[in-house]
Amino acid sequence: MDGWSYCEADLKLSGWTRIRRVVVYRRAHYKKGSKAKRVQSLEGAVENTQAEQLELLEEDAVNYEYAIYVTSLSQPAGEIRPLYNPRGDNENCYDELKNQWDWGRVYAQRSRP
Repeated sequence: MDGWSYCEADLKLSGWTRIRRVVVYRRAHYKKGSKAKRVQSLEGAVENTQAEQLELLEEDAVNYEYAIYVTSLSQPAGEIRPLYNPRGDNENCYDELKNQWDWGRVYAQRSRP
């Protein structure tokens, strides 16, 4: 799944009227040339002990990208991200047309008498 790992939980914040399903995705990004990248690529080929792997990891060699979805969908957690991403891409296009291309201002001026 493109390097994404995920987990889910039910959550009810103080302002919410009901419990909602939250799915959290995480994907690791390794810095070029870092030892962490080499350890990850060798995991299947060479059996390193956990202590050896931790010794090889650099503290700042990995950054994580997160995506969090609050949803009422009943699909398995692994299917939530692919369903929501196209929607976000479409909304970004509308946002660019409206704000960066200034179409929101043009429409507002035309609608005035």
